[in-house]
Amino acid sequence: MPLGMAGKCTFDRLSQGVEAFAKKVRERTGDAPAHSLDLEIDLKILLVKGRIDGIRPAGLVQYRYATAKAKDHLALWIKHLLIHQADEREGAGTSTLLASDGCWIYSPVDSSWELLERLGKIYLKGLEKPLPFFPETSLAYAKAHLGKKLPVALALENARARWTGNPYQPHSGESEDDYFQLCFGKVDPFDEEFRALALEIFGPLLAATEKIS
Repeated sequence: MPLGMAGKCTFDRLSQGVEAFAKKVRERTGDAPAHSLDLEIDLKILLVKGRIDGIRPAGLVQYRYATAKAKDHLALWIKHLLIHQADEREGAGTSTLLASDGCWIYSPVDSSWELLERLGKIYLKGLEKPLPFFPETSLAYAKAHLGKKLPVALALENARARWTGNPYQPHSGESEDDYFQLCFGKVDPFDEEFRALALEIFGPLLAATEKIS
């Protein structure tokens, strides 16, 4: 913070946003304490063990005072599926993601095992070779093609814009990531496999998600 009155004004301005966000979180979490779920799920192709925190009577609630990223949605989606698969009673509710730019509700799903198995196969395949899956870019393609019903060519334009970024804003494109540069820097990664992965991973997620005001 700056010193003196400038710092106080900055703090007051930032506090307003934080307090408003905290109010939204309290509205979603209520007074009931959160609990954790220890799970061990054998998907046959791999064993998933861990703990999921933030589970409340209405379901999982996670929040972050920042713009929601594709990785935030994907992380919550995987936990959402795991909760459903681990315990039918635990999975009866919805899951909620709160961020500074909105609130998303994930509805219950009936095919958690199948969806987890598909994600597990993609994960194992990714251990064998780099896959053309880029969270932000892949989500941009899936939203454009599935959500806006754009044809493949136009949906790819949306994805490419997220990949290359704003020409007037350095390092704004996802292609700037060092690991993506290493694996895909010299090739155009927007092939059939890119399109298929984007839809396979984000398609079910988008179908089960609703953004509310």
